[in-house]
Amino acid sequence: MSETKDAPFTEMATRILHNQESTFGGAFVVQPPGGDPASTLILTDGDEAQFWMLLQGLITARMEILRQKEAQAASMYGRR
Repeated sequence: MSETKDAPFTEMATRILHNQESTFGGAFVVQPPGGDPASTLILTDGDEAQFWMLLQGLITARMEILRQKEAQAASMYGRR
């Protein structure tokens, strides 16, 4: 990984270390190809289901943005 692509993971590790006295509810870093990274550190007593629901919600929202971009590009194809 290049230094730029390593940054979100290094930053999350630092955030986890700085919050080690807090209740750890989970963490994730997602680096899509060609896209911006997404990361979240959860500092609550949330259960595992809440963690996965949060991640699923973020993925669903991003997929909708991508779907809208593709639909817009398809509707513009062939226009002058």
